[in-house]
Amino acid sequence: MGSRVVNLPFIPQDPRIVDSTGALELRQSAAKMLIIGGGIIGLEMGTVYSTLGARLDVVEMMDGLMQGADRDLVKVWEKMNAHRFDNIDDQHQNRGRGSQSRRHLCEL
Repeated sequence: MGSRVVNLPFIPQDPRIVDSTGALELRQSAAKMLIIGGGIIGLEMGTVYSTLGARLDVVEMMDGLMQGADRDLVKVWEKMNAHRFDNIDDQHQNRGRGSQSRRHLCEL
């Protein structure tokens, strides 16, 4: 079974945008990475690249990381890994195009 990638219509086709399989095949680590979605697999890949020197940002549409996992365990994980992330932006789904709130702008 395994995981499957969700193709988001607003994400362009670009070789610098990779799924979890592509993240395993990267030849070098980027200095900065954006993880779209706060699921276990993406965060696991992020911790690997953080160990290799990358700074990480996470954008998650739900209220909190690792949906479906025990909230108390997620809090422990977040505390142990907080140093790896520059920004964790959750509840992103509540921000429409006309919203005046803070937004992530990604330049490729």
